[in-house]
Amino acid sequence: MVSIAVILVTVVGALSAHLTSRNLMRTAHETDRAVADLAAAMERVMLLSPDLIPVGNYPAGQSIAAFDDLHLRQERIVPTYPGFLPGGAVPDPLQVTLTATWRSFEGRTRTLTLSCAKTR
Repeated sequence: MVSIAVILVTVVGALSAHLTSRNLMRTAHETDRAVADLAAAMERVMLLSPDLIPVGNYPAGQSIAAFDDLHLRQERIVPTYPGFLPGGAVPDPLQVTLTATWRSFEGRTRTLTLSCAKTR
């Protein structure tokens, strides 16, 4: 009876460790995917002239359509430009901040940010 109880506790512990590691791996995979999508979006933005980035191609506060629901559930990548006021002159350097938000496999909203500066 005692040995069965010990075996049962061991099996339950191993199962718990397996489930925890599986969830950690899924979280790491989602984070890696979000970082890759942010890097790809930033590369697209950085290819343009600083004067074209915030006023036409990638307006502040609007998601980049090519990355909507691309790899993650409810994924959105939204640019912001600290120090830039719409209608004003584009600063040099232009700071670009991309924020990715998505719904994790657990149903929680997750956010990751990537920033860069573009000069003329």
